[in-house]
Amino acid sequence: MRTNNLLPMNGYSKSKINDLDLKDWKEYKDILTDSLWLIGERDKSGAHNNAYHGNFIPQIPNQMMQRFTKKGDVILDAFLGNGTTLIESKRLGRHGIGIELIPEVARSAIQNINRELPNGKKVFTEVIVADSTTKDAREKVL
Repeated sequence: MRTNNLLPMNGYSKSKINDLDLKDWKEYKDILTDSLWLIGERDKSGAHNNAYHGNFIPQIPNQMMQRFTKKGDVILDAFLGNGTTLIESKRLGRHGIGIELIPEVARSAIQNINRELPNGKKVFTEVIVADSTTKDAREKVL
């Protein structure tokens, strides 16, 4: 008998891969169910800003983490940039590790991440300055 990761065979609708109750998926006000890519306006709340040239809107990592991770999971961002993903991981109660190649950009990301309030969630965030394609960077993450 084949099962999937979303609906356990025991009759409950709690997902194995996230914290969502799948029988009530339409009731979640903060989960976009039409499209992940059609977002009306960039989230500018908290520590978010769009000062870095390569960042993307916070709603994308937010939606991905809500759909595919649980509270307490570890999120790895191999191209940290401005820290958008780690800010969202902190908001959602996920631990975060970010790798950034450029030390000045990493320092800016750390400041942004530290501006985000912990919301009572005990999570760690770590920023590693390294080339994410190297063995050295992988060893720092492990």
